[in-house]
Amino acid sequence: MMGFVTSIVEEAITKKGTLGQIGFITPSPPLFITISGAATVGTFVALAVTFYNANTGKMTARQVTRLLLAVMLLNIT
Repeated sequence: MMGFVTSIVEEAITKKGTLGQIGFITPSPPLFITISGAATVGTFVALAVTFYNANTGKMTARQVTRLLLAVMLLNIT
């Protein structure tokens, strides 16, 4: 969170975006596609591993509970 705040403050001071501060010209469609692609691939890999572990019975009871809490299928009050 502090990194985000620092980035916002530096953006206000330098009038450059976060990527512009480290030397990238923005807006840059190739950079956007690269960052979006990396985030998407990472998300789908994590999702695939989770489904694989759930279907093969490799998830612990704690992991199942955390997963159910994350998708709001379990309510602990």
